[in-house]
Amino acid sequence: MNHERNYRFTLPLGMIFALAAIAGFVTFLAYAIEWSENGNINMNNPTDEASRRQQNRKTKVEYSYQATVLSLLVLLVFFNGYHLTKFRM
Repeated sequence: MNHERNYRFTLPLGMIFALAAIAGFVTFLAYAIEWSENGNINMNNPTDEASRRQQNRKTKVEYSYQATVLSLLVLLVFFNGYHLTKFRM
């Protein structure tokens, strides 16, 4: 089998994964900066509007962080897949 040809054929898919990872990281940074600007709000009061907005910001940061980590792991597995299949006999 020609692994190099297959790897070059799937390289555009890897670039899509890389762009998704970069987009996830930028989104995470934007949400984290927005969330950190209002750090003095008491988030234990569920009836307060500012507290709910701060909790929503925190949730966005957590989800964007998880999406970034997953996209980076997929990217890592994708680019290591060539080496894993190359040495298989």
